[in-house]
Amino acid sequence: MLSRTLQRLTQGELIERERAMDFPYATTYRLAAPARELLTVMAPAAEWTEAHSALVVRVQGLRQRVPEE
Repeated sequence: MLSRTLQRLTQGELIERERAMDFPYATTYRLAAPARELLTVMAPAAEWTEAHSALVVRVQGLRQRVPEE
């Protein structure tokens, strides 16, 4: 599962993969520039969600309720 996810992120150009050419063959992954940019813009949203977690939980609870007939 991890291997498949890393492969998809590499294909999507969100991470970069580097494999050592000599033994032991280590593979290193790092965020690509677009992913670093995404983190920069998403960090405030994550901070907002953490600061308003009670609100988020209440809204999720409302969405999970089955409407009464």
